[in-house]
Amino acid sequence: MLSLDHVSYAYPGLAYAVEDLSLCVSQGGWVVVVGPSGSGKSTLAALASGSLSPVSGQVTADDRDVRDSCEVALVRQDPSSQFVSSLVEDDVAFGPRNLGLDADAIRTRVREALELAGILSLSHKDVNELSGGQRQLVVLAGALALRPRYLVLDEVCSQLDSAAREALRGVIGVLRRRGVGILEVTHLVEELIGAEEVIVLSAGRAVWEGTPQGLFVNSGACRLAGLVGPDARLCASLAAAGVDLSVALIDLEAACATLRDKDKVAIWDALKGSLDCKRTGLGAVSPTERMQGGLELDSVFLYREDASVYGVGAACVLADISLAVAFGHVLLLAGPSGSGKTTSALVMAGLIEADSGTSMLAGRPVRPSDVGLAFQRPEEQLFANTVLDDVAFGALARGAGAKAARSQAQEALERLGIERTLWDRSPLALSGGEARRVALAGIVAMRPSAYVLDEPTAGLDGRAARRVIALTRELATDGAAVVVISHEVGEWLGVADDGCLLREGRVIWSGSRAELLASPGTFRRAGLKVPLAVRVGEALGERH
Repeated sequence: MLSLDHVSYAYPGLAYAVEDLSLCVSQGGWVVVVGPSGSGKSTLAALASGSLSPVSGQVTADDRDVRDSCEVALVRQDPSSQFVSSLVEDDVAFGPRNLGLDADAIRTRVREALELAGILSLSHKDVNELSGGQRQLVVLAGALALRPRYLVLDEVCSQLDSAAREALRGVIGVLRRRGVGILEVTHLVEELIGAEEVIVLSAGRAVWEGTPQGLFVNSGACRLAGLVGPDARLCASLAAAGVDLSVALIDLEAACATLRDKDKVAIWDALKGSLDCKRTGLGAVSPTERMQGGLELDSVFLYREDASVYGVGAACVLADISLAVAFGHVLLLAGPSGSGKTTSALVMAGLIEADSGTSMLAGRPVRPSDVGLAFQRPEEQLFANTVLDDVAFGALARGAGAKAARSQAQEALERLGIERTLWDRSPLALSGGEARRVALAGIVAMRPSAYVLDEPTAGLDGRAARRVIALTRELATDGAAVVVISHEVGEWLGVADDGCLLREGRVIWSGSRAELLASPGTFRRAGLKVPLAVRVGEALGERH
């Protein structure tokens, strides 16, 4: 059993991140921890794996101090912080090598781990060529190669597309049948359904414990957990109607078949609330700018040298990509991991030059300073001594005076709900969710006419995610052209005006939000799982 017994931990000079916390994970068990950003979830994961030592209390794995045990493996939220080699198979082999295994045993473990993670085809790739989701799966494979008795997953799904998340649930099932205990930190609604136990963390303390079904019928516990987004509201409606959520995850149509009419009405109301968003004009966009279209890619091709498998050759990364977002509109760009979303973002922002085709803003070639780009990994944008200085930097670089830049930074921080107590803190000392919001604030403070936001809600709890989503709509209402790249397709359906789906570097589909909602098969064709709200609508026999 993996046991945390009255464990506390505080970072130097700060209040307790985890305080007097106790939990147990049995062999073959599955415990999920949820809570708002900054509640101590990642600290808990680090304590459970022995990466941090508690200031009080004890962490044991099968009655042995976890720091002296090789039985617990941790997969962190940021995969890039865990790489030790540039080649995928070498990185996965690192753990078994450190266990002193012979070459044959190492090769066997590496192959088994890559197969279980579903990435055997990537074994000879350079990790720097991989998407964020693919990198996360490499780190997962590295943990699996250790053959731990307990696996700690810290927001692993935040980087994964919907199909990969479903595959991960299969991996968890396989591991549990082998007797591996799972401790998972997540903010994603569908990821906690099926767990044996859910623990809600708030300000470092466990404030609620129970089953997933029990959580969703307890509105107060859901609010404490930060589960307030559209999927959470839908699950709460389903649970209140007596639908077994673990069954619904497998066969939603069967689970909804016995619903009473009044329950269907309540669920339909929740469904409409998750898909409908009030849209208001185009704000301060000038008539000239409006006529010139906004931000667009036109027939973009991009190649890179690929020497990883069959000698040197040019691999096509983007193939004839054309997409456009008008001023005052939000475009949702989605697709499986490795489909070219982030690369498209870099081309749109003028940070990568296409081999052919163009990136235009208001009818002119894009310059790097024209577009506000929020990177997928927020830590790549944070560097200053304080949060406030970091957020003000972009505005200063765009020519704002010191006073104006500070004012714009303060306004952006407030719009993103970043507490004033964090403004003087180092941005490098923030939680993952806090760092993401600070990085976004730095982009908003620049006040560009176009934004490209790469996974802006990844790792955020429901409340923080809803604030970011609402702000995105506000930016469009103010007249900006906004592109959102996200695996969380469902939470953006109520905000996006248009959609574009990529697969293997090509546009599979593009069109209006209404057209996307009316054609669920489009998601499957792009290699994505149909969002929960759309699946519920299908199960109820309704059309949006």
